[in-house]
Formats: sequence, C-alpha cells, structure tokens
Amino acid sequence: AVVSTQSTGDSVTAKLAQIEAEPRHEFFRHLDTTKRYLEWKASASQDLHTPTRRSELRTTSLIDYDQAALLYSKEDMKLYSSALWDKSLRVEINAMMRKDEYTTPPLYSIEELSELVDSREALETPILTRDMTRQQSSIVLDFLHGHCFRFQDFAFSYLKYDRSRFTPLCLECCLLPDSPHHKLLECSAVTEVAALRGQLGSVAKYETNFHLALLFSGDKNIKRVFRNLVYTVVDQASYDDRFLV
Repeated sequence: AVVSTQSTGDSVTAKLAQIEAEPRHEFFRHLDTTKRYLEWKASASQDLHTPTRRSELRTTSLIDYDQAALLYSKEDMKLYSSALWDKSLRVEINAMMRKDEYTTPPLYSIEELSELVDSREALETPILTRDMTRQQSSIVLDFLHGHCFRFQDFAFSYLKYDRSRFTPLCLECCLLPDSPHHKLLECSAVTEVAALRGQLGSVAKYETNFHLALLFSGDKNIKRVFRNLVYTVVDQASYDDRFLV
C-alpha cells in the first residue's frame, strides 16, 4: 500500500519524508518494510540502486527510487513472500532436520539441507491432497514428522529410555533401529515395495532427512509414490500406534 501511495504523485512525498525521519512514528516500520521489498526487487537489476547494509537502507529514502521501481504486480508479491518465508525456514532448518544417532558423520550438512527449501514448490504441490481421508492424511503426516508411537525411536525418546543401554529396534524386522526412514526404505519385513522404494531415490538419499527433500519437491509423482508407500507399509504392519500407546 505504501508503494502504491508513493507512486500516485508528489502530494504525499513530504509526508513520507517526515515519517522516514521519525523512527518512533507508527508507520515508520511499514516504510522500512517497503524499502526492504524494493531492495529485494532491485537485486535482480543492475539499473536500480540496491542498499546492502541495514544502515544504508535506513539512509535511503523512498523518494530516491525511480517511479518505475515502485510498480509491482501480484506475482511480485508472491515471489517476495516466498523469498521471506524461505529465508526464515533456512534459519530454522536445524529444528526441522532429524539427526541420525547411528550415522557419523552426517551425510549432508545443514547448509546442504537448507538449499532444499522452496516454499513455493511446497505450496503448489502439497503433500496432502483434497481427495484424501482424514485417516490417510494423519498416517502420511506421521511418516513426515515421526512423532508417533508406531516408531520406536520416538517411543524411546518419549519414555526417556537410556539409548546407551537400549536400542529402539523396529518391532517388525527386529534388525535395525526404527524410524520413519527405516520403515519406509529399509525394513525387510515390508514386502513387494522394491518398485516404490526405487522411485523415491531422489529423496531417499537424504536418509533420515528425506522429509525435507520430499516436502520441498515440486514433483507430484514423487509425493504420490510416497503416499502409496506409506499406505503399503501401514497395511503390512503388525503393530501400529493404537497398540503402542
């Protein structure tokens, strides 16, 4: 709205300059946000002035921008919103990733995992679809966040078992530590899933952090295959969260 107002003519220029000079003004933060948008927009063009430091941004006035720079579209706003969200998600990537206690060192660094973040792809190709039932949606999400008693690694954490003395082995195969990644891509007790597992190679390579590659993927087929694999694993399971709570 501020950008739109500024582009209407010179009548409000003096008022904007006054607000910019008063950090305590109630609209100062809105102008600061507007300049950050213009900085982001200008970064794609060599013809526009692009402040790089916060101090420089504060000393740059909206009046300094060319009128053409103040024009924006709905698509511009979508791209900018996605850029802001992606930046926030990359900062929080450590909270989103899962650490594998049985693999050292990690296969992928935090920096490499943060490069997977793409909120536009996540929104345009959601992991859950409208035709799914509530039960199906719940099961699929269980395998994404892993906070479910069908996975022994979560059950052990919830019950505060001593990991140095007890290993959260999968109750199905009783061979390897249990987790969403194990159930989907490793468990030998699940049969007739080789084809489905093979199609998930591009996300399976991230092992315990497969969920990040999956969530931010724009491949609808990958997400469809993932859902089908989840349904197959659950159908074949001898134990589920109803018996483990």
